[in-house]
Amino acid sequence: RLYSAKGQELRRALFSLKQIFMNDKDLVHEFVTHSGLTCLVTVGSQSEHTHQNYILRALGQLILYVDGMAGVSEHPETIRWLYSLLSCKFSLVKKTSLHLLSVFAGYADTNANIFVQTVEDFHKSSKTNGKPWSYLVDLLRNESGDLEFCQHTMLLINKVLAAVPD
Repeated sequence: RLYSAKGQELRRALFSLKQIFMNDKDLVHEFVTHSGLTCLVTVGSQSEHTHQNYILRALGQLILYVDGMAGVSEHPETIRWLYSLLSCKFSLVKKTSLHLLSVFAGYADTNANIFVQTVEDFHKSSKTNGKPWSYLVDLLRNESGDLEFCQHTMLLINKVLAAVPD
């Protein structure tokens, strides 16, 4: 339904997704196993920032559940999309993506390693993506006046460094 929804219908569907996951935890497993993450990433990649915020809120609820976190761990496209959002111009989208990546990386050492590999693959895939880790460096450089950005960025970096083998 999300693929074909447009305008108000898409907004309503995305807005209600977080609440649906809160009310029915069994739906999380079904959502993940039936390509729900692929759908969210596809829709989110083609959407404006308000819809992206709704998707990020839904993902935040989804990863609170073991099945949701496991699904995201097995779906590098979700991590890739979250990382790509760190370069967008909308502050709330960047902050929420940064927070979700931090939660993901801190959940398990394997997740931090998945994040490292995803970031490396992301930057190798296109010269326009910049140097590896440049999105986090840019956040520290460009958002240095925003303490919350700096804290979340350093938190993510520290979680990744703590989990990566020497």
